[in-house]
Amino acid sequence: VLYRNGIRCDATISANDAITFYCDLDGDGIGDEENDGQSLAVNYLSWYDHTAYLDWSGLRLMTELEYEKLCRGPMPGVPNELAWGTSQHRGTPVYTLSNSGQVTENVTTYETGQGIGNLVSVNTSNFGPFRVGLFAAHASNTGRVSSGASYYGIMELTGNQWEYPVVVSLPEGRQYEGQHGDGTLSVTGFANAEKWPSTQSGSTVLGAGIRGGTFQTDNGWFRVCQRRSVIDGPSDRPFWGGGGRGVRTAP
Repeated sequence: VLYRNGIRCDATISANDAITFYCDLDGDGIGDEENDGQSLAVNYLSWYDHTAYLDWSGLRLMTELEYEKLCRGPMPGVPNELAWGTSQHRGTPVYTLSNSGQVTENVTTYETGQGIGNLVSVNTSNFGPFRVGLFAAHASNTGRVSSGASYYGIMELTGNQWEYPVVVSLPEGRQYEGQHGDGTLSVTGFANAEKWPSTQSGSTVLGAGIRGGTFQTDNGWFRVCQRRSVIDGPSDRPFWGGGGRGVRTAP
């Protein structure tokens, strides 16, 4: 349960039967209880885990251009802007959680004056991802800035977990044409959707990147325009926020 990842399976694994995974954030060996973190954003995902899930579920990868559009909408850019449309974010005090791990998880140290997100400056005592959308659900929320929402109301595009978009920096990313997953994977469990970058296991993930920052990153990473890592994505399973967000093209 390091860094608030409560997903586990039984210690004894059969050679022939399916493996059952469940949530056990409190670590008591009883799965899927009320406080076991089923609504927390997931971390420890590699690019291969991310793409396999999207292919299996019929979703598709987001591009880094779509990421910026999801944050900003049709509005002009703001210098150093974050997903909620301003460059300001709350720096103190450190968050404390209420109803930790539950579907009603929220923060008790809430304020509405600046943008709000799960960033390292305010997450030193609850080190890990928070429940998806918890700021918007707070009783004191007054709108986009105080919920940390994008122009379209999308949660946590700044902070909490990395976004894994397809990037335009390399040909492996530029070949992507927005194909959706088809519900099936390769025999080894990898995504096999056409023209998705780097869906087979290897040491380098070309055409992928990370955007948006995490619970563990500082100002240098979570601005909307930040492109410090747009050459390759993580092939390992990083504790610091390997999340995964899928998208779907409207009919």
